[in-house]
Amino acid sequence: MDPAQAREFLRTHHHAVLSTFRKDGHPQLSPVIVALDGTGRVVLSTTSARAKTRNLQRCPQVSACVFTSPFFGPWIHIEGTAEILPPALGLDREALEGLHSALGGEYPDREAFNEGIHADGRVVIRFAIERASGITGR
Repeated sequence: MDPAQAREFLRTHHHAVLSTFRKDGHPQLSPVIVALDGTGRVVLSTTSARAKTRNLQRCPQVSACVFTSPFFGPWIHIEGTAEILPPALGLDREALEGLHSALGGEYPDREAFNEGIHADGRVVIRFAIERASGITGR
């Protein structure tokens, strides 16, 4: 499977398990919601205090298994090198709004949305798909 096929799957499937690496090298798994940004990178939102964020600060290698609902069905595995966009960069607002829009959310009050980003300590994790595999049809 190539990255373009994986991106096509990600346009309509958003449930995933993200894998990062702990200090001792063991995997740490987290259920997440993922989407694509305008350039085709995978994006997700979390807080700066989460283990996945700390793990990615040490080792930016990331992978995710994205699956359908119901659980037993097509799925993909994607890998990449993550970057963390903190609220101070200002880039996170665009990425977060894109993530929430892709998932059907609307934020008519942008000021309240932006205040919520800072109050929660939200960050955006994003990565380009470097490798992909999986089963997308049955």
